[in-house]
Amino acid sequence: MPKKRRTLQIMFRTFDDGCMTIQKMLQSNIVPATAEIMDRTCLDSVARHRKLDLAPDIGASIVIEIDGEDDKALETQANRSKP
Repeated sequence: MPKKRRTLQIMFRTFDDGCMTIQKMLQSNIVPATAEIMDRTCLDSVARHRKLDLAPDIGASIVIEIDGEDDKALETQANRSKP
């Protein structure tokens, strides 16, 4: 079992940008414990349910969980995960 886990949400202008980020993460040997990608339709549904405002230029989002031995390892992965 991992000692530490962190959840990240990253917003993108397009769905393709989100897909490219996941591909780059995997090529960089960052393998998330979980990953979920949502397109604008899904994000709009969540925003309506939670009564949130969503910026009009957001087209997709990924939510990932990363594991690590300590906070420093999580921070390193998190920084490498961002576009």
